[in-house]
Amino acid sequence: MTEEQSSMGGYTPPHNTSELSKKEKREFRRQERKDEQRRAQKKGGYKRMFMWAGVAAVIVLVVYGIVIGVMKNGSNSATPSSVDAVSQTDWVKGERTARVTIIEYADFQCPACKAYYPVVKSLSKEFSGSDVAFVLRHFPLRSIHANAESSSRAAEAAGLQGKFWGMHDLLFERQGDWEKLRDPKDTFKAYAQEIGIDVARFESDMDSDAVKDAVNAGFASGISAGVNSTPSFFINGNYISNPANIDEFRTHITNALNASS
Repeated sequence: MTEEQSSMGGYTPPHNTSELSKKEKREFRRQERKDEQRRAQKKGGYKRMFMWAGVAAVIVLVVYGIVIGVMKNGSNSATPSSVDAVSQTDWVKGERTARVTIIEYADFQCPACKAYYPVVKSLSKEFSGSDVAFVLRHFPLRSIHANAESSSRAAEAAGLQGKFWGMHDLLFERQGDWEKLRDPKDTFKAYAQEIGIDVARFESDMDSDAVKDAVNAGFASGISAGVNSTPSFFINGNYISNPANIDEFRTHITNALNASS
């Protein structure tokens, strides 16, 4: 039996249809129609297969192009260069007139910022005095960290009662407790109570325009300086690549002190 005969369910058409009875002719025509339908379906199946293969190839090429573009953009992204001088609205550890100023743009929900937190805190104690000042500016990465904005506002609101650095420390030290909460406000209120500030005022200040504007001002300052990730550090107005360890960071500070003497 040939492939064509097999496709008709085993029916073998005669060579001379004039010898067929009416019933046999009807059966023959019926089988012919079935065979034609099968061929059409098979042909259509091939067309669809080739069409979807083409679509898949286009998708692969588009995705590949996007990935390559992202990689290129990441490797060639603009490096921050300079930053605004310390102002009266900045949160500062040390003297605002210090010879060396370290400005950090930070996101309280950022894991890397948390990793640098003990390094910066240790250095701020080591270089305490009038020569070195440490500044934190808000740079909440709202698109990837759901609680970045509210945590920045919590620190800012605590600052209005003189406890910015107390809230700053708790937010980093307990980041794992609040970072995935749908609404961390109650947790932040508990922190406010812990550091000894008026909780009702703190809650009101968190939602105030003044606090929101302060957070936005920090973010705008970072954008103006070319900041595109956190943490980003500037020493005496100049951007430095994130130090690999505390010794490297200390060297940056020492070099800046020597240069300013």
